[in-house]
Amino acid sequence: TTDGTADNVGDYAGGSNIITIPEGDNSGLIGIGILDDTSVECVEDFLVTLSPASGNVNAIDPNDNALVTINIDETYQINMSADMNVDVGTGEAKVTVIVIPAIAAGDSFTVDYATIAGTAGAGSDYTAQNGTLTFSDSSDNPQEITIPILNDGAQHGSETFEVLLSNIVGIVPPCSTPISFLDDSTQISINDHDFKMTAGLDRTLSEDGGNMLFTVDLNRD
Repeated sequence: TTDGTADNVGDYAGGSNIITIPEGDNSGLIGIGILDDTSVECVEDFLVTLSPASGNVNAIDPNDNALVTINIDETYQINMSADMNVDVGTGEAKVTVIVIPAIAAGDSFTVDYATIAGTAGAGSDYTAQNGTLTFSDSSDNPQEITIPILNDGAQHGSETFEVLLSNIVGIVPPCSTPISFLDDSTQISINDHDFKMTAGLDRTLSEDGGNMLFTVDLNRD
């Protein structure tokens, strides 16, 4: 075998060997293992060439090579943080966006992001965010989207909103590797103020003392 754009270390298990075609047969098989790596690569190739080991050297045309082409099966996939909970007092939520596998040299693409209101409202519970992330072999991977969390002073319990990815634009010469979403959204639940109820101090009452009254205080802080 002779390397072309494919490599005899990472792409296929080549080398040299002897094939014997017994008398009475007119063909034999050559087995070459194709190696599956996780790198994003272009279509690659190598040559299989026959040369005489013994016998009639004129039986083989030295220009009669077999070109083996290895098609790519890797794709870029964009993934996001799992759904998360944040307390209103933390001040911000951070969503991670990562591309797998590692981005090959010369490849780049962009993806848009935006916050989408749910039971949590933009401007009152969080600050709306939108923009574009650019990924390349020289960019940070993963990247973070930071969303400020607001405290409006009201008690709502848990409220939610989403961060959504969209609009992949690929600039991936020369292989045009496919790009897809493994996960395109993260739901963020904002845990609002804790409610604490207290029933005052312990008390003692005789059995003929009638009703015992307690003042129950609600702390909304």
